[in-house]
Amino acid sequence: MAQNPTRLLNAHPFLAEHSVVHRRSRARAFIESQCQTTLYPNLCIRTLSYYARNFATTLSHKQLAQFALKVTLARAESTRAYVTGVANGLNRTTAKDYRAVIECLDQINDGVDQLTKCIKETQKIREDGRGNREFPWRASNVQTWMSTALTDASMCIDGFSGRAIGEGQRQ
Repeated sequence: MAQNPTRLLNAHPFLAEHSVVHRRSRARAFIESQCQTTLYPNLCIRTLSYYARNFATTLSHKQLAQFALKVTLARAESTRAYVTGVANGLNRTTAKDYRAVIECLDQINDGVDQLTKCIKETQKIREDGRGNREFPWRASNVQTWMSTALTDASMCIDGFSGRAIGEGQRQ
């Protein structure tokens, strides 16, 4: 009769306690369960599992939120760098899209600021049960700032209303 490999790992106290496979699967299961409530669960799972794959124990809600915020901030900063490059490539006096790109860049900068505030606020949340009276306030701050960052991103996208940047600029 073939032995179940998980059962074999768990049979040895050292392997059961220190199994990387065991730890990773618990962290991934937690990520999967939390991502099910998002708008794009598969993207959430793929992205957060990549960043949390080397995490040694089960993640807490706070740690998962911080991972998600840090990933989002990194993507926003990357977008900011790209849009800055686009702005630098447009002729300020003749490109009709220059103003829209600059306004978009302002929105992205605001979003980066909001995400940074979210990260700092989540770092203040205590997981030990003390400071529970502060949790609703801190969670509300994070929710408000995330909403603002999403609004900023939407406004940037809306500024181009489906047209390509620099459209009609080539001669």
